[in-house]
Amino acid sequence: STMIGRQKTYRVQLTEEEKKLLQQQVLARKTGQSKARRVKILLKVDESPEWTDAQIAREIGCSPALVRKWRKRWCQTRSLEEAPRPGRPCLFQAIVKAQVTAIACSKPTDFDIPLARWSCSDIAAHLVTLGIVVSIATSTVWRWLKSERIKPWRFHAWMHRIDDNFVAKATPVLRLYAQAKFLLSAGFWVVCVDEKTSIQARFGLHPNKAAGAEQPVHFAARYIREGATHLESGFKCC
Repeated sequence: STMIGRQKTYRVQLTEEEKKLLQQQVLARKTGQSKARRVKILLKVDESPEWTDAQIAREIGCSPALVRKWRKRWCQTRSLEEAPRPGRPCLFQAIVKAQVTAIACSKPTDFDIPLARWSCSDIAAHLVTLGIVVSIATSTVWRWLKSERIKPWRFHAWMHRIDDNFVAKATPVLRLYAQAKFLLSAGFWVVCVDEKTSIQARFGLHPNKAAGAEQPVHFAARYIREGATHLESGFKCC
């Protein structure tokens, strides 16, 4: 049976090309259930213009309100996508985000903070210390830095050769390493002896380079030892 409703404010009239595209979306495996339901609503509204929203809703298996929503949305936008949601209002001015970026691209020592690198929580705490914000979540700082592709907690070590005779000195050592297994079978051990990692009084020769977009903090592991007791250890090279 056909129910005659009031004249529709938003009448859907699909072109042949639009019908073809919508029918393809219904059959496509990648089309989500909610989007497929919207497509079916539009196709049915076009096919049966005399039907009420309630009739179409019963046919599709949804609410009349949903039929009205997508009839109106299609007539206004010719789109099956949801309208952008307003979301949570912005809590911080753009200048605060800019200051987070500036801090992350600086060195903690520039602010007399005795840290080797910034963490998101350190930056959040420093914003409060500077009086820029009353409070800010660490996750907010992390999200902003992620959008800028800045990771000030990452380190990349670099070292420039300063000995002109480096190759001549390194060659026999590397040759020994390469022959370690053969020498062991002949009764000779190749042993590497070095200091074990420890907390020592050391003064770096090169200042760290602050982080930037897609650039971690760069540091050079060359230093002057200012007095320490350390332990030497050796291991067999094979």
